Amino acid sequence: MKTSALIASIIKEEPVNRIGALKKIGTISAIQRIVLTFQRAGVEDIYIISNREDILKKEISRQCITFIPAEIKDKETDMFSFVKLGLQYLQSKVDGLFIMPSNVPLFTADTIKKLEESHEMITIPMSREISGHPIRINAKAIPEILSYEGGQGLVGAVKSLEYEIKKVEVGDSGVVVYETSNEKFQDALMNHSLNELHPEVRVRIGKEMPFLGPGTRQLLSLLNENGSLRMTCEYMGISYSKGRGMLEIMEKQLGYEVVIRKTGGETGGSTTLTTKGADLLKRYQEYEKKVREYAEDIFKEYFFEVP
Repeated sequence: MKTSALIASIIKEEPVNRIGALKKIGTISAIQRIVLTFQRAGVEDIYIISNREDILKKEISRQCITFIPAEIKDKETDMFSFVKLGLQYLQSKVDGLFIMPSNVPLFTADTIKKLEESHEMITIPMSREISGHPIRINAKAIPEILSYEGGQGLVGAVKSLEYEIKKVEVGDSGVVVYETSNEKFQDALMNHSLNELHPEVRVRIGKEMPFLGPGTRQLLSLLNENGSLRMTCEYMGISYSKGRGMLEIMEKQLGYEVVIRKTGGETGGSTTLTTKGADLLKRYQEYEKKVREYAEDIFKEYFFEVP
């Protein structure tokens, strides 16, 4: 089962010791650390919903993140309202989902892998019997979470479900660290998975020039989801002209169409993948995964004893 990630972020003035999305944790911001940790754990599809996506798009550009537009304008809106908007968009697009706020940035990649092994409807990471983040849910639980009208947010929604909740002791204090004043903060930061030497692999394919990589993979994947180039570019945080240019370069290099373009009509037209385009996307995704796995294995051979 493929699991995606949903990060809900409300950017506002925070107390000095409170962790916010833009607060530096080590040498990078909290939101950058969360995204990189998910990617380090092999989670490819990461979605963010925020009251200030304009700021976050600049903070984590080039990370292949999908931004779900939030129509909520009320500054006092609680986090759960943003989570619900994200779930409404994702409920038919994912098998499983990690859900979390942007103020818990010190969970490790190993924690994500442990939660991924669970096949329960709801899985919560625990640190010394304290519940933490991210929570992992099966997509089948999303409709019931969306119908929750109680006043206790995501925690209340999860507790209201009839499914059994699996609590996993992950041995990771980072899942419960929300503040820099927390006694566990320095230990969680020191032992975080991003402090370990690891390979950073970006797989690109080309002919006379590269035309298919993580960015174009995200572009094709989102087009496959929503059928709109304009919407896809908005979600990716790139201009429409850039997205169109990426497709044109790809098709010119390949010598065949990867998308079908339909203009006009009541819906304003559409852009969908051709059979060859869908096949290319599938092949690239499988190839990219195997290259990353091989890179991890061979990396250990050469850098096992490097501090």
